[in-house]
Amino acid sequence: MKEYRKVRAKRAPHVETKAYIKRTPLRGTNPIFGTYATLVKQILRTLRTEDPRALTPDSEITPSSPFYISSTTPGHGVSEKELQRITDGAEKAAQMRASDILHEWPAKPPIEETEQTKLEATHRILSLRHGSASQEKAHMIRAVVKEFGKTQIDTGSPESQAAILTVRILAMAEHLRYNLKDTITMRSLTIMIQQRNSMLKYLKKKSLARYMSCLKQLGLDDSVVSKEFRFSKKMLE
Repeated sequence: MKEYRKVRAKRAPHVETKAYIKRTPLRGTNPIFGTYATLVKQILRTLRTEDPRALTPDSEITPSSPFYISSTTPGHGVSEKELQRITDGAEKAAQMRASDILHEWPAKPPIEETEQTKLEATHRILSLRHGSASQEKAHMIRAVVKEFGKTQIDTGSPESQAAILTVRILAMAEHLRYNLKDTITMRSLTIMIQQRNSMLKYLKKKSLARYMSCLKQLGLDDSVVSKEFRFSKKMLE
């Protein structure tokens, strides 16, 4: 029996016991957050993370980027066209109120300032920053589809599928940072990472150039995709 234990210890010297996980640091690229690429940083900021590595400034995130979120980005299920209609109606109403047809005197600056304040208040009320977590996640999914898909509604390509799974994985990881005893979410996270790895392996067989480009944007490594994922609390630190 002792000889059998010695042979088994040689075959698996790094058995993932609680003591082993506690004293050994995480090696290689983090399979959840990767190398904190631009995409990962913006998703985590949208999910209101407290991770200092995600809150570092990134020059690649510009106002023209689909991942950029300003104070006027619409939320609460309001589309850009609907918000434009609302603000367009308010501007027309402001012009009518300030016109000489309704008033015997010319328009005064206080009237224009009041209407401008109303427009700013409308943008703030309907802003994504005042939305729920599910609305923020839905917004990021639309953004990654625009970035990775061939069209704005292309959700079937391997790149889009991997990016959508990345948004959901990061949302689950943020939840697990504060709820480590949620074993159901932990299991769902493991399944979702395995699904993303399978999708990326399929993309690797289909086109190596597209595979490497997708890995760079997601901040992942080929070694992370090829090996089996096993969850550890060290990954969330």
